[in-house]
Amino acid sequence: MISFISILLVAFFPTYLDSVTPSAQIKVKDYESTIIYSSPASFSATISRETQSSFHFLLYPDLNSTGCEKSYFSESNPYAIVARGDCTFEEKLSIALESNAKGLIIYNTLYGIYQDRLFASSSDYDCDNGNGYVDKIISPVYGTEMDATMPTSCTQNSNCASGKCVIANFTGVSLSDGYKVCCMWDLYITMGRDASSSLANAEIPVVFITMGDMEKLQAITNNSSLELIEVMIFNRPDPFIYLPTIIIYIIAVLTLSISSYYLGKREIINVIVDNKHYQTLSDSKQTTIHPSLSTDSNDEIHVGHAIMFVIYCAVLLTLMYFFNLKAIVTVIYVVFSSIACAMVVFHPFLSFLWSHVSDNILAISSSMVKYYILTANSPLFAFSVFLSHLLMFSWYFHRDSWWAWLMQDLAGMCVCFLCLSVIRLPNLKVLSVLLCLAFVYDVFFVFISPFIFSSSIMEKVASSSSDTAYLTTGDENYCEKYPDDQDFCSDDSLPMLFTVPSFSYYSGETILGLGDVILPGFLAVWAARYDFLEFGDCVDWSVVSDLWSVWSWWKVFVEPSQGFFWLVVQAYMVGLLLANVAVIVFQTGQPALLYIVPCSLGVVLYRAHRTGKLSDLWLHLPATQTNSLDKNEEQECLLNTNEQSHSTPASILEAKKLIIPITSSMNNYTSYQNHNIEENNLL
Repeated sequence: MISFISILLVAFFPTYLDSVTPSAQIKVKDYESTIIYSSPASFSATISRETQSSFHFLLYPDLNSTGCEKSYFSESNPYAIVARGDCTFEEKLSIALESNAKGLIIYNTLYGIYQDRLFASSSDYDCDNGNGYVDKIISPVYGTEMDATMPTSCTQNSNCASGKCVIANFTGVSLSDGYKVCCMWDLYITMGRDASSSLANAEIPVVFITMGDMEKLQAITNNSSLELIEVMIFNRPDPFIYLPTIIIYIIAVLTLSISSYYLGKREIINVIVDNKHYQTLSDSKQTTIHPSLSTDSNDEIHVGHAIMFVIYCAVLLTLMYFFNLKAIVTVIYVVFSSIACAMVVFHPFLSFLWSHVSDNILAISSSMVKYYILTANSPLFAFSVFLSHLLMFSWYFHRDSWWAWLMQDLAGMCVCFLCLSVIRLPNLKVLSVLLCLAFVYDVFFVFISPFIFSSSIMEKVASSSSDTAYLTTGDENYCEKYPDDQDFCSDDSLPMLFTVPSFSYYSGETILGLGDVILPGFLAVWAARYDFLEFGDCVDWSVVSDLWSVWSWWKVFVEPSQGFFWLVVQAYMVGLLLANVAVIVFQTGQPALLYIVPCSLGVVLYRAHRTGKLSDLWLHLPATQTNSLDKNEEQECLLNTNEQSHSTPASILEAKKLIIPITSSMNNYTSYQNHNIEENNLL
């Protein structure tokens, strides 16, 4: 289990864009229905929102259409529109500023594609989208006369989105059939700086449009009764609240809080049940119970385990940096998450259905039959495992589909719950060591490793093939051109994370590693165990006057408590919020534990110190006084249980009101059998 959880700490970085996103828009006055998108240059001024932008006249240079010579415009403060080619993008910007332009639009052209050659670069065309042959080359190759000779088998091919064809690279190719022409890519690009540039960012917006966009502008100009048209450049609207971030935030907080609350309550219930079965019946109603009585100490992690855990993580992450182990790790995760889904979702749900069907429809009276069906070795559990494997392998083979993120997030929640339920951290000492080492682990592999290795270890391991397509091919639009390329454009990122697609014109997705939930979850489970032992509950349910009232639940959240559970949940929410703010401020992925650990562990240690309990909690949880049944009441309960054994096994009935169906999957079923034998002996 520890070996598996170590790979959950790998994924922290968001995926990068695999194409150039046209994040700006051009609106033509009186022609608002025509939508023209554009991609800002890397050196462009920040483009304002539509409400903060204004219309300007759109003018062409009077001397050179490529804007490589200073021009004099008939109108003041115009937007200049120039063709690609002849000089660099920054040189076009400098000349536009000298001409008092207030904005610069650069459009794609055949002239810019050929760049003084007789053929286009192989990255500018794709023969699979349309091709043909021409008998001769007419100079200039980018002229209208040459363009008119392009065969319809190329220009009118249904796969040729641009409708334009260019002469392919014929170097070393036999020309017996003529010159081959292929469909041209007409995509947005990110206009970059010159190699030796030292200029600051522009003070005006600079954007790039495709030939197709330019044809729209020319059509409006030809149809307009005005001599000049007015255009506005503005940033495409983004939602005020970024929905994927909110969804990830809610998933993480709910997974941590609900899992830790349930597991804390379940453990105390197990303490009570174990004491009822294994302690001598006493006339006193007060029995001192220690949490260690309920579970096997082998389930707990100690300081040595915590240190080895982080070392194992570091070694595994370094190996994955040098060797491509993603396929192996992904298969291991699919199998493990399948088991988690079976135990957390499918088996409890099917058990509930079986109990309902057997009681109300089939009217099965044999407790042995029903008990056999509900145990972990039953056909029902085997069927649950089959369904969960079917679910996860469906995700594995269709993880590029739009719905795959839903299945991945469900599996992630089940994995978090299973990990938190199997591994327990017994005291603040182990928690502090583990979380502090995880904190150092994050800082090193994200911020320090680039100074030792050629790149960030965490970033490279967490990224998918599509994230490195540009670095390998040199084409920023490679995955937009060839989305089916399994070597560079397949989604082979590690699956141990929560993910939500962007739901907008931006590609990519928002992600959060499962380790960012599991590690703080250990602290939350410990806090829940403490609160249940010390106060009987983690939440003051008396303030919940109405289950459907938002105000009632808000009072639960803000009501000061003496325990640690709500303190940890609130601190986790603050830490995760700070991590999201850091992503926005620094415009790069952030290791969430860098912000979560100081918030959550810090407030727990501070409150424990202020209340004078730090020295005790540093070593163990407190014992508690729990009301238990006296001898007569216990015997009466057992007699009633025996009378009802025709419908439900006695051991399950006693805990039926306390333990929800998930317990039947998570607990050791042998203990239920032992409980049943013990009760039969007592009777």
